Amino acid sequence: MKIETYSVEKENIKKNKTIALVSDMHLGYKINNRHYNDLMDNIDQIKPDYITLVGDYFFGFGKYNFDYPKSRELLKFYLESLKDYAPVIMSLGNHDLSRKNENELRYSFSNLAEYDIYPLDNTNIIIDEYNFFGYFPPRKHFPIDDLTKKKEKIIIDDLKSFEEFQPHKDKVNILLSHLPNIVLNDSIQRKIPELKNYDVILSGHAHNGYLRLPVEKSLVKLSDNLKKIKKLENYKEQLEAIKYYGFCESIVNDIPFIRKVNRGIHDINGSKLIISKGSNITHGHNESYVTEVKLVRKK
Repeated sequence: MKIETYSVEKENIKKNKTIALVSDMHLGYKINNRHYNDLMDNIDQIKPDYITLVGDYFFGFGKYNFDYPKSRELLKFYLESLKDYAPVIMSLGNHDLSRKNENELRYSFSNLAEYDIYPLDNTNIIIDEYNFFGYFPPRKHFPIDDLTKKKEKIIIDDLKSFEEFQPHKDKVNILLSHLPNIVLNDSIQRKIPELKNYDVILSGHAHNGYLRLPVEKSLVKLSDNLKKIKKLENYKEQLEAIKYYGFCESIVNDIPFIRKVNRGIHDINGSKLIISKGSNITHGHNESYVTEVKLVRKK
């Protein structure tokens, strides 16, 4: 497990702080003592003031969800250790909910609340000078890739309905959104002006990109065909990049790899969007990460 570090400078930051951003733990999939020990070692090295978990605590459904006792016990074990370092602020991800029992799973998530553990399900918490809001849309409408006009409207109406979503003028506002493509969406940016008043947006989901073998073979074939008709320049370099970085919302943004960013730090209308690469080895990438976010007072 590796640490990636990003710095955010803002004039409204009164005192420098550090956030440990952890995403996509996917407990129940290739999880063992090493994963736990590596995660805690990295948290210990970062020495954060706050720990943010931005969803996908479990790998899937069935026995890996909030309603399965062993899964809850495993997650609680992690949370009890993490809160010894700093307050733990949590939001939901797509793997944490299902269409059939979404309300029950959201209720189980909210029951994680205790001293220094704050599960935010479309709610906020103010700690010191920081206002944290955790958002996840209705499960059946979550956008795994592209946002349809219908889903855009649902998310826009959803965000408008939450009074707690309003940023605080005298606080540093931090949004936890598992899905980066929500805040990357032009229509949502236009119709939810509050987004630009969030100083930092923390996301995950994309796992530093992923590429499964059947997909890779089809992309190779497609790239070869495009090369023949001269509609894709530097296709070999792009194909190598897609193999290395992954397919989901790739940094390669040319045909046939039209996706948006899936890692790193990005400026979104003045807000800083930071996308974690994920703390578990899934979807074909072979490294896991904890993200260190340094909040620095701008002089």
